[in-house]
Amino acid sequence: MSLKSSNKTDVNTTELIITIDADTFESAVEKTYQKQKKTIQLRGFRKVKAP
Repeated sequence: MSLKSSNKTDVNTTELIITIDADTFESAVEKTYQKQKKTIQLRGFRKVKAP
């Protein structure tokens, strides 16, 4: 991950533009999904019955 630019847009707001390689991003998404999958709910489906 590398920081490309940083712009202060307001008193308490900063805009950051970063780059990250695909493998690192995919592993972070998978790790977060595995951690949160028990609490994810889909409307219209009973718990543990979603396809």
